[in-house]
Amino acid sequence: MRTLTFWLLLSAAAHSQSAGMPIAVAANFRDTFEVLSRRFEAESGIDLRPTFGASGMLATQISSGAPFAAFLSADVERPAMLDAQGLTVPGSHFVYAIGSLALWVPAGAAPNAAWLRAANHRLAIANPLLAPYGRAARQVLEALGVATDDKRIVIGTSIAQVAHFVSTGATSGGLLARAQAIAIGAPTDRVWLVPDELHAPIEQAAVALLGPFQRDAQRLLDFIQTDEARATIVAHGYTVLSR
Repeated sequence: MRTLTFWLLLSAAAHSQSAGMPIAVAANFRDTFEVLSRRFEAESGIDLRPTFGASGMLATQISSGAPFAAFLSADVERPAMLDAQGLTVPGSHFVYAIGSLALWVPAGAAPNAAWLRAANHRLAIANPLLAPYGRAARQVLEALGVATDDKRIVIGTSIAQVAHFVSTGATSGGLLARAQAIAIGAPTDRVWLVPDELHAPIEQAAVALLGPFQRDAQRLLDFIQTDEARATIVAHGYTVLSR
């Protein structure tokens, strides 16, 4: 089994080198990263091959040997965990964005705290064990006195699946990233920006990973910290730490 795992990882690494530098990116940051990656590729000549998903799932893959060059998480805990495991480039860890949570309700009653408390709405949230935005969503529900094990609450594997549930009508609404609501083009009157005091801050950290791509991975992270990239991140619905 160990031999098979080794050859599978080796094959994945070889494919990564031919298809572009593999980057693990939190699902909520997808639209923003796609804009940033096009600019970075044009300026650097380095092709990127992003994989989007729940931060917990991506961190587990990295811990298991998945050959990613960098990890843009939706929290600070998982990059710190990879630091502790000795899998990261020393000094590369930084907070690239601070996210906000939003309630998106395409139709019906206005989205607000009362909507979340109502018993007749099906609500989608991301898995709190895998997705930092799901953890924040659970904190919001607990703060509002809503039972998080209620049958009307549908759990998605990632924040992207939450958006899918809402857009297809599988649920009446969903707690997702403000950046996703902007990317979807949701009307402002159908989105409630959840007060920050209802959940812990959603600080999103990035880190370069040890391996054959680490020099180019650091170039990507340096680019993300430029004024141009930071302005793009803010334009997509996040805030950034002051320098």
